[in-house]
Amino acid sequence: MTRNRIIIIAVIILLALLGLILLALTRTSEENLLQENPNLPKSEWSRIVQIEEDDLDNKVISNKIDGYEISVPDNWQVEETASAKGGLKVFYNPKGDYNFTEFSEGIMLNVLTVVSIEEAKNYVPSTARFLDQQTEIGLAYRASYKATQDTTAGETPIENSLVVKYIFPSDERVYLVSCLTLGNNFSELALLCEKQVLTFKILR
Repeated sequence: MTRNRIIIIAVIILLALLGLILLALTRTSEENLLQENPNLPKSEWSRIVQIEEDDLDNKVISNKIDGYEISVPDNWQVEETASAKGGLKVFYNPKGDYNFTEFSEGIMLNVLTVVSIEEAKNYVPSTARFLDQQTEIGLAYRASYKATQDTTAGETPIENSLVVKYIFPSDERVYLVSCLTLGNNFSELALLCEKQVLTFKILR
């Protein structure tokens, strides 16, 4: 009887130790997914994204802190960090010219994490209209409109442009996934980008 009790206690202690080790490993891995900035609270540290290749030679981009992933073609350029506010940024230029600071042609795909659908709509012109869109992960909301630029006459539409935005709601947060396309073939590029938006998955 005493021997059985000793075995049971030893098993309980061992399981508790294993639990603590797993918890420590989980915390460490999450710390490795954040870019430390002592001038900001931890909730605002940039996220380090993970990039893997799938069987179709696409890049599968994961932001495990904010709980999502999306796939893009292998020749698209991915910023390795995603800010807590600005989100993930991915670029594609058919000519292979990647000047991120002066984006003037191609595709810019962006994922922004917000707390509500109302907040997501603040990033869209009030004239834009969202329509229900059924996706593989459930109901989303889609809007499209011309990009604009600031001129002396105020904000004016950019002719060869299109912005497509999807709102993906979930229990914990809301994701705003956007495509900005510029250039003579902006319409074709928008279709290509939207195809990638529809690979969006919520991880939790």
